[in-house]
Amino acid sequence: NAIGVILEKEKDFASALNYYDQAIAIFKQSKNTLLTSIAYDNKANVYSNIGYYTEAKEMHKKVISLFEKEGLNNELPWRYFNLGAVYLKCDELDSALVSLKKAEVLNLKFSSNKNQLYTLIQNHLTDTNIELDKYEKAEQLISTLLKTQKDEFGLNDPEVSYSYYLSAKNNFFQEKYTSAIKDLEQAENILRSSKKSNKENKEQQISLNYLLSIKILREKTLWQQYAKENDIVYLETLYNLCLETNKLGNKMIHLYEDEESKLNFFNSINENLYLGIKASKKMHDLTNNIKYVEQALSFFEAEKSFLLKQ
Repeated sequence: NAIGVILEKEKDFASALNYYDQAIAIFKQSKNTLLTSIAYDNKANVYSNIGYYTEAKEMHKKVISLFEKEGLNNELPWRYFNLGAVYLKCDELDSALVSLKKAEVLNLKFSSNKNQLYTLIQNHLTDTNIELDKYEKAEQLISTLLKTQKDEFGLNDPEVSYSYYLSAKNNFFQEKYTSAIKDLEQAENILRSSKKSNKENKEQQISLNYLLSIKILREKTLWQQYAKENDIVYLETLYNLCLETNKLGNKMIHLYEDEESKLNFFNSINENLYLGIKASKKMHDLTNNIKYVEQALSFFEAEKSFLLKQ
């Protein structure tokens, strides 16, 4: 099982699954339910990482069933959270809500609202409510979570940054574009500050991937602001941001190894290039400056290059 964990961290997922299967066989033989369940849990997380969500859900349910059968209820909060997170990735939102609420109740029963799991559950509940168009409920969750996080972690914690990102997403879907931009600026400032002060504890891929998400949501918001107010300032800001995001994408392209992460990354880059082309076209229409045609061509070439890589 330990070898499987190491292989998983090295992104050798096929070998990790093989070692977890060997561990499960040994644990089952010795009738050790706790260790069997932990190995199953590790296996479920690998399936989730490589995008095998059906297998991941089945494995998480198996783990929950084993823990419930043995009365190991204090082990259940993380397991219900893991299941809820997979449901959310699959857009099975009602099922995600049920599992995450179970995780929330059990976590409060066995722990408190001051642990890492509490924050993760609240973030995922917020995201689920946004996807279900329950914006008022999402806003309540964000407000409560931000207060708890600031009291517990301070203002410069990455978790606080992610809550501001969720707030921006919630405002974006409600067409509150000015508020969304403010939230995104706050999220990025906190992320950059936390990276500087705590570099050793941050994984480059996670930080950059999250930064990419912030920038692309900001681009979408700027485009909507321009469409709504017809102010060229928003368009110029969007154009420059697309250039900046394109540089970030080129920096990140070699960070991904598993299929799901690669595809999610390429989808994000496609969104950036699409908005870059639209902004370039519109800027040319308004200014008749040839540089915007040339940049549009560069964006098209980059899009083709990324498509071939994809």
